[in-house]
Amino acid sequence: MAEEAGGPNPPTPNLGQDPNPAPQNPTGGQDPKPVEQTGGKSYDEEYVKGLRSEAAGYRTQLRELQDKVKAFEDKDKSELQKAADALKASATEKEQLQAKLRENEIALAAVKHNAIHPEVVARMVPADAQNIDNAITDLKKQYPALFKKVGGADGGAGDESGDDFNMNHLLRRAAGYRS
Repeated sequence: MAEEAGGPNPPTPNLGQDPNPAPQNPTGGQDPKPVEQTGGKSYDEEYVKGLRSEAAGYRTQLRELQDKVKAFEDKDKSELQKAADALKASATEKEQLQAKLRENEIALAAVKHNAIHPEVVARMVPADAQNIDNAITDLKKQYPALFKKVGGADGGAGDESGDDFNMNHLLRRAAGYRS
């Protein structure tokens, strides 16, 4: 048993030879000599080792040939599989690009509606919204704090929000104007 797992492998026969060679006698052409024991027949140790190494060689050859058959079968399939994989990858990339385009369209519309944080507004627009402008207008009504207030003739400079820490207020105070 130990020789079967860890024994030396005989050289692999050439693949161009007859796949079903005539069985060879591993003991050099001698017939096995049965040795009588009390439980039945047993064979010479050298003969058994030779049979085991021959069987190991056949197993190795079988594995190699199975790999070659699989490679040959997969050769045509792989071209088809490559095409299918490329098609899947293209479809996935197309979906991702369409989603990114929709995100960018929504973010652009949010900027046009004076959103303070367009990416936040873009995430709040429903994915199935048919009209992006109407959806952002609805968000503007629900959450006015997300959008800049557009003032009158001064362009929002006269913001009366009561915030003492805005640029207009600080400049006026530095220039000596009362605010």
